[in-house]
Amino acid sequence: MPSTSSLELVERARAWPGVLPVRYAAGELIFPAGGFATGVYLLEEGLVGLFPKREGPKPVFHLVGPGEFLGLEGWLKEKRPRYRAAARALTPARLLFFPPPVWEKAVADAEFRNLIFSALGQMWTHFLAKDWELGDGLRAVLWAFQRWGERTPRGLCLPLTPGLLAQALGLSRTTVKQALARLEVAQEGELLVMRKLPSSQGFLDEVEVELGSTGQVL
Repeated sequence: MPSTSSLELVERARAWPGVLPVRYAAGELIFPAGGFATGVYLLEEGLVGLFPKREGPKPVFHLVGPGEFLGLEGWLKEKRPRYRAAARALTPARLLFFPPPVWEKAVADAEFRNLIFSALGQMWTHFLAKDWELGDGLRAVLWAFQRWGERTPRGLCLPLTPGLLAQALGLSRTTVKQALARLEVAQEGELLVMRKLPSSQGFLDEVEVELGSTGQVL
């Protein structure tokens, strides 16, 4: 779930001169791996997968959520920067696109630059946190719901299938399905719904998640 600073970043970016709002349908390619990096994207709504060019039997990708950047290769001081990974919308996605001149002006603004660096710091922290949680399937799935889930009247919803969630976490489908069963997560189409969010060995002790209209805080 986006932090307060991420929400502030999205709000500022939405009103920044020259920023272009773009939309992609679920499954649509945003940019290919190896394509010329034409600018930087900020995800406003939805989930996007970054698929690096790599060999191996198990496809792995990095999941980008609202308030996070993709296409930062466009910021690199290279003659012809190229995207290192393909970006594909996993759900209907709304993004804010910064062409290079617009991005340079945003970075030059002290207040905006602080929001950008804060978002990048959070992205790095979440990247490390994912590795810490992957030793246990249950904790990894809990972490994913905390990170990418959305509060709704039905519960905490994650717009991913078990297969995509397994890929995002780098775990087997069996491990993820067993964790989902233990957590009593229901699959509704391409949506995973968790009606109760239990604590796991102190995990999420400092996080309050309000589910449904009952006002129950777990």
